[in-house]
Amino acid sequence: LSKIARGTWNGVAANASIVSSLLLFEAKTNGNVLRTSKLASISTNKYIDKFPGGFTQTNKGGLFEMLVDYDGKSMYPSLMRTFNIGPNTLRYTMPPKDAHSIMTNNFYDENKEVKVYKAELYFQDGCELGYEMMSLGDIAKMVKERNYIITPSGAIFCSMEEEKSILYDILNTLCNERDRVKSQMYDSDGNKDIAKYNKQLALKVSANAFFGVFGFATFFYYNTTMATAITTTGRMMIKCIMHSIENRYQKNGRALLDSARSVDVFQVRDLNFKYTIYADTDGCVIQFGDILKELGIT
Repeated sequence: LSKIARGTWNGVAANASIVSSLLLFEAKTNGNVLRTSKLASISTNKYIDKFPGGFTQTNKGGLFEMLVDYDGKSMYPSLMRTFNIGPNTLRYTMPPKDAHSIMTNNFYDENKEVKVYKAELYFQDGCELGYEMMSLGDIAKMVKERNYIITPSGAIFCSMEEEKSILYDILNTLCNERDRVKSQMYDSDGNKDIAKYNKQLALKVSANAFFGVFGFATFFYYNTTMATAITTTGRMMIKCIMHSIENRYQKNGRALLDSARSVDVFQVRDLNFKYTIYADTDGCVIQFGDILKELGIT
């Protein structure tokens, strides 16, 4: 960890230190300057009272047959890259319910005006965060025209064409290097190389550290809007997977968009699942034993 993060042995015991070291090294390499912790304390999320973590649900207990585990590979680092999530790319924050309607192109009142906070990166302690009133129609138009990325939490990020997240290259390097090391972890006889195993694990820990730090108050880019954008997007992804699988095998023929419209990322038991017995942050377990019995397959 200390080699990967370029920090001290004691320093890498905390996620914030790992991320800080990696960010500072990347900034120095590219000739950029990061904010100081004194100026970077960004206010908490405007519309969400409780900070939602990863989605976990246990639907059933018992003994099951024919289990399949669906797992999202490096979910949070992947989402942060795909959605261009970063403190420098956060453009607006709007009400989550309305953001969900625009995301899923669900029926909404285009003339409804909501308070939209902007430029959180430039907020400083003691200053009132700026906002403007915008109609949902104008927000949807802006997102489409500028190719902005909207998340279930209400956070809106710019496209990579406009500005790339300062986290993107770091996460890309960590995840790609981990894939390379994992591919060499076993020899032709199936023996595990412990050194390579430890290295890929350290790379995994370093990449996953980038989510939690945004909810850590002493981190110099502390921002619960950012942290919530990551967890709620992860929640939507896993719940859409569960919902899509359930409806596929129940032959309802619903599309992924229908699943996205159906789920509520802030609730735990908003949907009833028949075949999904367990879910935990980045994956879910489906039991196919009952499915095969219903199909008459023994």
